[in-house]
Amino acid sequence: MDPAGEWKEDKEGIRQVILNYFSELFHSSENNEVLSEREIVQQISDEQNHSLMEPVTSEEVKLAVFVMHPDKSPGLDGLNPGVFQAYWKIIGEDVVKFCQHFVNTGELPDGVNQTVFLQDEEVFGDIQPSRGIRQGDLISPYLYILCVEGLSSMIKRHEEVGLVHGCSIARGAPAVSHLLFADDCYLFFRATLAEASTMKNILRRYERVSGQTINFGKSSVMSSPNTLPSSRKQVCDVLQVNEISVPGNYLGLPMHIGKRKNNAFKFLSDRVSHKLQSWSNNCSAKALKELYRTLNIPSQLKGWKIDGGDPCA
Repeated sequence: MDPAGEWKEDKEGIRQVILNYFSELFHSSENNEVLSEREIVQQISDEQNHSLMEPVTSEEVKLAVFVMHPDKSPGLDGLNPGVFQAYWKIIGEDVVKFCQHFVNTGELPDGVNQTVFLQDEEVFGDIQPSRGIRQGDLISPYLYILCVEGLSSMIKRHEEVGLVHGCSIARGAPAVSHLLFADDCYLFFRATLAEASTMKNILRRYERVSGQTINFGKSSVMSSPNTLPSSRKQVCDVLQVNEISVPGNYLGLPMHIGKRKNNAFKFLSDRVSHKLQSWSNNCSAKALKELYRTLNIPSQLKGWKIDGGDPCA
């Protein structure tokens, strides 16, 4: 289906829908905004910053190439790291120049990041992505961490000036305003119109600066039991998200525990007990059979059963 909602069934129409979709997906939005010094909290010293800003050396590029496993996944040219390592004396200088050019200018030569579309071994189009990297690229997690550090720093700055207040687990404990897990983010703030608006502005600012888009449709809000219904509604309206009462599990563990910790984690003890019982039954029966064979126990004993196990026949 094309952007106009018209269903395509012919070969050329389907191809055009594919090209249009991926061209829009990998097209970078115009963004020239950067964070100012007053918006972020300084994380590194001037000396560390000076070291990071120094030009990339040939030794650094060579080290990066040779720490790779030779048989790792090849790039778009089909060459794995082993080829570059084996022929470094021949191509090393060109690889260094390529890396230095990219670091200094932020530009890649034409065709390096090109994506070609094939159907029945026939090329029917190509695109030049202006954002994003190929799926599975090892640098992806590092780029995300660098970007999300900006979000974390922005929230900390607003905490410092008293515009955002985090959540403390006990009196005297430090306040926590945000937690980052992989590509998920948990934000903690007071259920007021002012703080909800401040947090929304931080997120929108982060979107404009980083180019990343926050999916508010998959986001939700959970309030403490003593929060007034009117305050809950205000927060949801400002953030344009839905409220949930029970957040469920995350990475297999409950996100909300409460005072009844035994009930919250009972499923874990039950699961472990079931596994241990299963292993005990299977392993004990096999071990007993092996013992019979090793010690040559009379055959009349082979009809015995072990507790919870199968007959050792």
